Amino acid sequence: MNKILFVGSVLLAFFIPHDVLAQSCNVPSSCAPGEANQCQNVIQPFPCWNGDEGVIINQITADDTGLLGTKREDTEKNEIETACGAEGHGLKKQVFPLCRDELIMQSPDPSELVKGFWWRMHDHEDDLTYELFTCQEPLVNGNCPNWNRVQSGDIDTSGDNCGYTCSGNDELHAPYGSGDQGCQSSYPDAKYCQDQDRLDWPCAISYDEHVWNTPSCGGQIVTAFKLTFGGENGHVHITDAVWVYDAPSCTIQGMKVPGANFEYASQEVTLKDADGMVLEKTTSQPYFFTNLPADRQYTVEAAGIDLLGSTLCINDINCHSARADNSAYNSGSSRVVVNCPADGYADLWWHYGALITPTPPDTPTPPVQKSCGALCSPVNQIDPTCISNFCNAVGVCADQDPIGCATNGTCVCPFSTPTPTLIPAGGAGHPYCPR
Repeated sequence: MNKILFVGSVLLAFFIPHDVLAQSCNVPSSCAPGEANQCQNVIQPFPCWNGDEGVIINQITADDTGLLGTKREDTEKNEIETACGAEGHGLKKQVFPLCRDELIMQSPDPSELVKGFWWRMHDHEDDLTYELFTCQEPLVNGNCPNWNRVQSGDIDTSGDNCGYTCSGNDELHAPYGSGDQGCQSSYPDAKYCQDQDRLDWPCAISYDEHVWNTPSCGGQIVTAFKLTFGGENGHVHITDAVWVYDAPSCTIQGMKVPGANFEYASQEVTLKDADGMVLEKTTSQPYFFTNLPADRQYTVEAAGIDLLGSTLCINDINCHSARADNSAYNSGSSRVVVNCPADGYADLWWHYGALITPTPPDTPTPPVQKSCGALCSPVNQIDPTCISNFCNAVGVCADQDPIGCATNGTCVCPFSTPTPTLIPAGGAGHPYCPR
């Protein structure tokens, strides 16, 4: 089973994956001025992935604080005047650090076999190139002893062929260190917006999609990928990196109830790994964190006022009564899923409002039994309404067996007195115990 994972562009990235089809694609209803789509975008489908499997986590990361790209130093003036794409935008006389010309992304789970890799990046300069390397052994101090070059190519923008002004090479960058670059309109979330959504996206996209896969999509050991950059003074931006694994997965899903209350239904739910790192957030109702690596521990947290607690059942959906006596119920805004089952699911509901307090069962009031000598029927039968438990031959509550009564020495219900009477041994037929 495939697993897909998003990893952001930091020097070393550790993330755990998650699926794409659980939530719907959020397509914008309008675009920033001048950024309406002029043509179909150029996209690359996820490699070795059939659309209904995969582990994906959407970790959108802007690289600007790291200044990715090609290195160039003006050696004649012995100073950096046009470092990392600063040339031509009013930044020429300012000094900036050189671009960092490589990005290493460590596998979130080096024990799992890898089938493919997908990433998005763009530039604002011409003649920028990249090379992709894989590592098949453990990293040493964050680097690979033996990198394998597997692919190379040009870095373009999806909008270059569509006439998007915002993605052109002459356009201004956002301020250095500000994060996301390129066109201002929202671009498709790679986790939720699959092939056709990205192809027909209504707004300008300044990111180019790139893909690599193993021969015949066979699983291989890949502990890390490395991207290096070359060309003239290039500044690169990377938003997503998607790992495609071959391993069992698990889903964490649920509801925020009562769902009719919009304030409750729209609250944010956050997924974290066992180390407390945030993997994903969603306000969807119902919500899904699907295709997570199985047999792992996760923590799920919910927000909002009036949050009482949660109910959790594994591979079942019938445990969600918000009652204090429900063993599946825990109070609080955080819940640990200890072992997310392989090819299974954890159903986790969040309860808002008032907790249902169980009503104690009614204690039946014992009937008042009739005293000795009280009328009863039918005659000569056991009668639990009598204190003697017997209705005698004349239709009154009395002892059933006066002979046994006399032999035992005690009458529970003597006929002529309301209290037990001691009968001497051999007193059969005593008038106090008539039959």
